[in-house]
Amino acid sequence: MATNSPGIEVTGNAAYGTFEEDNAYIPWKNSNPTYTLRDNLTKITGKHNLQFGAYAVIAQKNEQSSFGSQQGFLTFDAANSNISSRNAFADLLLGT
Repeated sequence: MATNSPGIEVTGNAAYGTFEEDNAYIPWKNSNPTYTLRDNLTKITGKHNLQFGAYAVIAQKNEQSSFGSQQGFLTFDAANSNISSRNAFADLLLGT
């Protein structure tokens, strides 16, 4: 299983507002296998030609059922007075 980076949000500054980036539901597991079964039979008797056959399609849909940010989400908020430098982008660069 691949490791993913968390999403980030930088908010609380009047100069540039809020911006965020998130890779959402990656890794997304989605498959749609389809199986086809068929068989034909032909019988010729005198002047008669008899044909019989069967055809079946089996389709599946396999996809992840959980939604949300599976890899986490980091928020850098300039309004957090406990640990913020009062500049959310600087906090992102410093990792605080």
